[in-house]
Amino acid sequence: MAVGLHQVAPIVYSSFWQALSRYDPDCFSSLLEELHTSREAVMRAPNIPRQLSDVPLREFLHHLYPLKSYPSIARLAGQIALAESAPHGFRPAHILLPSKRVRVVITQALELLSSLMPEVHYQQARRGGGGIFQLRGLPFIVPGLGRPTCGFVSGFVAAGLTLSDLPGLRVEEEACMSANENLNACVFQAGSGGEASL
Repeated sequence: MAVGLHQVAPIVYSSFWQALSRYDPDCFSSLLEELHTSREAVMRAPNIPRQLSDVPLREFLHHLYPLKSYPSIARLAGQIALAESAPHGFRPAHILLPSKRVRVVITQALELLSSLMPEVHYQQARRGGGGIFQLRGLPFIVPGLGRPTCGFVSGFVAAGLTLSDLPGLRVEEEACMSANENLNACVFQAGSGGEASL
């Protein structure tokens, strides 16, 4: 199943570079050379053109997918992107029921995510206290790859939960279109478990 052409905000691209520099500095340096770019050009979103098509992002990710550390890199990239793009006052106020609070925070995170990647569409399930959601049109999908590739989303939403004083919830890919190309959406779930911090 092919995924349409996206527009992605520069922070999505730069956050992967930042995460790679932390996990694998040698690979980071070699990719800078191979892709004919510089550290200054990729590490800060203001240095990147305001809107990118998914072409440079996909080219970069295809170098990262084979790495054993890719799942950790993608999750950290999502955390970085949330931290750098979340507006001040991201936390919802005066929500007393924990399950409702989780739903509201996840909604806020998904709205922010779709503003960074406008062709991404999300839907939340009513079961699971709002902790189950699905996304279509993600730029990280490689149909038929056989394994999940959308850890960026997991890290992004988990960072939003942590920012909103809900750090005990870990977000995982339950079903990914890269692992099963017959799916029409990637499904995620927020559940108990520790989440690494930045």
